[in-house]
Amino acid sequence: LPAYLAVFFFRGNSICTKYGFKLETAQLGEWPSEDQKFVLAEEVIEVGEQLINRFRQDLRPFNIGYVFKQKAPKKEGNLVLGQVKTESELQKVLHGYDAIVLISYDTWEEASDDQKFRLVYHELQHLAVDPEKGKIGTIDHEVMEFSQVIEVFGPGCMADVNFFHAYQKFQESNYSLLKNS
Repeated sequence: LPAYLAVFFFRGNSICTKYGFKLETAQLGEWPSEDQKFVLAEEVIEVGEQLINRFRQDLRPFNIGYVFKQKAPKKEGNLVLGQVKTESELQKVLHGYDAIVLISYDTWEEASDDQKFRLVYHELQHLAVDPEKGKIGTIDHEVMEFSQVIEVFGPGCMADVNFFHAYQKFQESNYSLLKNS
C-alpha cells in the first residue's frame, strides 16, 4: 500500500502508543435510556486532558466539559462525530464550563483508541485562545477546498499549503508506523 494511502487505512493504536496515550477509564457501555440525549463523557475527559497536556497547554486555564450525545446527527449527508461550542457568560455561571465538547456516542463506541484521540484533538483544534482577553472562542477548519480543485489548479491559499506541509511532516515522523500498517 503506498504511504499516501496507508494513512487512510491506519486504524490501529500506533499513534497512541507513540505518544504514550492510554485509556484507563471504563467505557460507558450501553446508553442509559432512549429518553436521555446527553451524558457526561468520563472517557472523553481522560482523552481531552491527555491531549491538552501534550499539545494544547493554552487550554489549561479553561474549564472544558465533555459530553456524549446519543446519536451522530447528519449534516449535508455526513455524520457529525463531534462538535465544540463555547459558553455564554450566563452558562458559565450556571455550570462553570468555558466550552463543551460534544461527541456522538454511537460512533465513539466503535472507534479505535487512535480514532478517539484524533476526534477529540480535532474538536479541541476548533478552540482558539485570545490571550489579550483571556477568553476562548471557536474557529472553523483551515482547509475548505475540494481535492479535485487542488488536483487541477493546485493550492489556492496558504491554508492548503500548510495542510500539505503538515501531511509531509506526519509522513516523516510516522514512516515506520505507516510502513508496517
